[in-house]
Amino acid sequence: MNFGCVLFGEKEYNKSLSDMEKEVLEIARKQNYISNCGLSAEVTALAIKELQQQKRELLELMVRDSCFRGNQPAGTCKSCGFYYQIFANGIRKSSVGFITNRKDKDGNTIMEYPILSPHPRKGIPSWHWEVPDLKPEYGEYWNPRGIGYDLSGFVKSKQAGERLLEIVKEVLGKEEPASWLDWREYEPTWIQFKFQKEEFDLEKLEKMAINNRILNKEILIACKL
Repeated sequence: MNFGCVLFGEKEYNKSLSDMEKEVLEIARKQNYISNCGLSAEVTALAIKELQQQKRELLELMVRDSCFRGNQPAGTCKSCGFYYQIFANGIRKSSVGFITNRKDKDGNTIMEYPILSPHPRKGIPSWHWEVPDLKPEYGEYWNPRGIGYDLSGFVKSKQAGERLLEIVKEVLGKEEPASWLDWREYEPTWIQFKFQKEEFDLEKLEKMAINNRILNKEILIACKL
């Protein structure tokens, strides 16, 4: 396995990684609450947009990965497949060791400890990782999360969510349905389509999609109110 570490760049930050992580989690909690507390679609959209901006600013200072070890954010680059860690200022070697397949002269397993190195993409313009757009032969993948204020479910990509939204528009016969696609640029693997109780029988919809995690036009027609 290849190991490496990256720096935060040239800026100095007053907040610790743990403080920024807590703020991001609190913003996510507020977003979930606002999405499910029964506000109008317009008010909800404005509130979510403001929180998204706050979260985006924090995430620009953090690595976009959910794997953490103590105070050292870590993960695997989705582009090159390398493992990485981010160190706090002044740290040059990780305190977390990783088992290798090698042995020393005494037969003991050799451990490797990542050391600080420059970011391999320093000076290269940023880019956005694209989620694979997986699609079944008919319909769209949709993995329900359970019924609350609405019925949310994960879709495979933004494009899949947009296609599902077009099916919903066609089934309901309106261009601006209450059911909506919850896509956030900074969370490319957390994409949900949220069906609303005033438009669909949520219990029936969940049961009809539960077996193969696929929705199609016929299922939505059967569950339309």
